[in-house]
Amino acid sequence: AYSRYHPPVATTGIPDAVTQDELSFLTIGNPMGRAYRLLGNQPAKVYDQPKDSSSVRERIPPGDLLVAFDDPGPFRQVNTARQTFGYISRSFQLEPVDILAAEVYDPETRHKALASLPALPAAVPVQSSRLDVRQICIAAGFGVLVFAAIFAALLKFG
Repeated sequence: AYSRYHPPVATTGIPDAVTQDELSFLTIGNPMGRAYRLLGNQPAKVYDQPKDSSSVRERIPPGDLLVAFDDPGPFRQVNTARQTFGYISRSFQLEPVDILAAEVYDPETRHKALASLPALPAAVPVQSSRLDVRQICIAAGFGVLVFAAIFAALLKFG
């Protein structure tokens, strides 16, 4: 009865491999990877596993080329110019570069590609995320007030 009232939906624009199994969905992108340039003002840590707590295999300086692969999740699979495979956080911005992935590994071709790219924008100074003395005093004062109020309530009603 369900199939009578719910006809199958046509898959438009999706390869047949996607509908065969779950693993085939992960291989839709370019299996050779794509060349990118690392943007930003800080080096990217290349982790051994797709998590922040794993060991760091290499650090990629800003502006350097790397090969990234299409994969889901908070980390992206990459291969550095020195052919170190690992994972970087998706929080790093990557700019596609118009060269083949294999050319990233060749030092001569990589230097030519880097020379033809525009310079990275000047690094914007990052404000410190540390608390200043005034903010610490406000937080401590608020904590003391909350503690005193709870203590007074317990004495009166407890």
